[in-house]
Amino acid sequence: MDVLREVANEIGASADADVNLVVVQGDPLGHLAERVPEFDLVTLGASSRETVDEAPETSVSTVVFEHANGALLVASAVRENVKITVD
Repeated sequence: MDVLREVANEIGASADADVNLVVVQGDPLGHLAERVPEFDLVTLGASSRETVDEAPETSVSTVVFEHANGALLVASAVRENVKITVD
């Protein structure tokens, strides 16, 4: 969670923008479908299993894609000891 806050702060500072980090618990599909339209940018991680093992309608990435009004960034898992920088 500290890494997410650090990245959010760096992005906000470099873009001179307000960045809100939102973490929800429980069934992510319902929460995301409801909240995603509010945001200008949504970033989330996806595993390679997600596209193989899950039906498209139950994929978190798919649900977010279908409901997002702003930009969407889907990234694979970040490996340990990788430093993220924003220029």
